[in-house]
Amino acid sequence: MDASTLLSPWYWVFTAAFWAASTYFSHGVPFDLMRRASKLGGEDAELCDRLARRMLAQIEERMAAGGHAAAALAGFALAALATAAFAGGAEWALGLLLLLGPFAVTAAFSLIEARRIHASLDRIEPERLLTLLWHRRWANQFAAAMAVAVAVSVMTVLHRDRLAFMGGF
Repeated sequence: MDASTLLSPWYWVFTAAFWAASTYFSHGVPFDLMRRASKLGGEDAELCDRLARRMLAQIEERMAAGGHAAAALAGFALAALATAAFAGGAEWALGLLLLLGPFAVTAAFSLIEARRIHASLDRIEPERLLTLLWHRRWANQFAAAMAVAVAVSVMTVLHRDRLAFMGGF
């Protein structure tokens, strides 16, 4: 395998920025609005509720329009990356797979949850909706942390002879 990806500081900067951006939104609602809604209530809570309901409706519309095609395309892309990484020995593909694979799983769970919430949106109180948004944020952050931990583990195993702090175990 070429050693240009997982040892690159730019890969890790990109990984951190990618996961930070990915976990900032819960079903399209930004973290700072959720935080203000929880802390201050009032107008911020109202705005958060309206935005969450609108974003959930948009997710439902987009999934109904082209969700299956997008899922098939994402599956094909992930399979191509896996083939390039494992059969072709391309570390750049492995790096992308370690980033996009967990993201695809997280996105799928998020979309499934969004559709489930949207189906019962008329019966959900604003406080409950905010709680569901918080749960999605924490789930996304946990998935991001696990994805980074796995990527670091893979990098450590692949490059154990190059890592000075480990003494080349």
